[in-house]
Amino acid sequence: MADTGTFIGGANYDPGYSKGLVDYGELSNKLAAPLLDAQHSMVAGAGGGWAAATQIAARCVEVATVTTAADSVKLPQAIAGTVVHVANNGANSMTVFGYADGDTINGTDAYATGVAQANAKFATYFCTEDGVWFRVLTA
Repeated sequence: MADTGTFIGGANYDPGYSKGLVDYGELSNKLAAPLLDAQHSMVAGAGGGWAAATQIAARCVEVATVTTAADSVKLPQAIAGTVVHVANNGANSMTVFGYADGDTINGTDAYATGVAQANAKFATYFCTEDGVWFRVLTA
């Protein structure tokens, strides 16, 4: 008999019954881990630029140290449905870059140029399609 798992609501299933199903617990862990994490006290990459940018690896991020203007961070891969919240609590404006060449943020080349995010500002970045970020910035 095949191993069984549990769907939400406690209904048992036999994974051999429908090809392609994975154990709910395994799937839940894989999906929830990147969605429920946070990074705090992050340091923006010194000197600015895409290559020096500190990689964001969470969905809720506080950048606590931006030593000089244009120090930078890099968003995760732009996959449709991804949402990342970024708070700049550093002393200076920082530059936020996309993950890959071809990414955009509000129509701006997110790989070559990036977008400025002033200190004491909070932004939500969200993808409506792969490679396309939109940003909502606090006033």
